[in-house]
Amino acid sequence: MKEQQLNLNGRKKERYSMGLCIGIGLVLGAGIGVAIDNIGAGMGTGFMLGIAIHEYYKGE
Repeated sequence: MKEQQLNLNGRKKERYSMGLCIGIGLVLGAGIGVAIDNIGAGMGTGFMLGIAIHEYYKGE
């Protein structure tokens, strides 16, 4: 029973981590989009950047 609870907590932590990384990436992407006057490209770049940040930290 305790192992299952630990697994659930691990999943929740993982989910919040993914959302946080994507949020950081989107904020950076919005800044890039404003700088190049193309918000769509900036948000796409930011989304990919957020996933890359998450994968980088997940590997450690």
